[in-house]
Amino acid sequence: MHRSLVLFLCVLICSCGTGNPYVTASGEPKPCAGGRGEWVQAEEVVPKEILEIRSTVQYVCNPRVADAGTACEDGSECRGDCIASTDALPGQETIGACAAYALRTLGSMTLTNGKAVYPLKLDFLENRQVALRLEYELAKARWDALEIDTYRIEVEQSCFCLYGPYYGPNQIFVRNGTTRRVTYLGETRDGFQSGDSLTNEDAFKPTVNDLFAYVGDEIRGLGPDRVLSVNYHPEFGFPVRTERDDLRLSDSNVKITVIDFLDR
Repeated sequence: MHRSLVLFLCVLICSCGTGNPYVTASGEPKPCAGGRGEWVQAEEVVPKEILEIRSTVQYVCNPRVADAGTACEDGSECRGDCIASTDALPGQETIGACAAYALRTLGSMTLTNGKAVYPLKLDFLENRQVALRLEYELAKARWDALEIDTYRIEVEQSCFCLYGPYYGPNQIFVRNGTTRRVTYLGETRDGFQSGDSLTNEDAFKPTVNDLFAYVGDEIRGLGPDRVLSVNYHPEFGFPVRTERDDLRLSDSNVKITVIDFLDR
């Protein structure tokens, strides 16, 4: 089950006037994520506590989910949230329906164990680690909602690695959730040249799920001497740039950047 909330868009800035790239001339939302969703105004689906942190966010991609309209009594039965009927009262026992989109419209009640409830307020976002964790969970929920298991991703790493295939850039081809091919695209070094197939286990070859796992581990390991910054893709949700550092150690800075992504 994937809780439907929202992806923080770290680099998305949109003009709301003429020429808005997220709506048509008649004001209808444009499709996003390869037609799997629609752009919506952030204020419709993003709690204000979050928008205060990511003040440039004006539009987010809202993916459709496959089980929309299915009868439910709890969010665990849905890909997104289980939405109560509009006439339900707080605490009332009722039957709801699985949401049509991954991001729930603000103000709507959800069902938990068959009872209508309002979602908890986000009063704890002054804690940076909690905010990073929430941002991560929301981004991953959106990626999972798109159900993409075949794609090509190109990734590079900036680190004190001393080995060509660790740096990349490397191109990883994933089919049906399994890595099928890894190609080195970096400069000639350490016996490797651009175009070489990488089959060794030491190569840097993360899938999107690997990138999420890496970010999750880094968030759990945060402390006063550890620094972490993550940007997520505005449509697909995966981490596009991650930078971590341990201020107690030299040569500990690591940057991971997704250079290219193709949904196949």
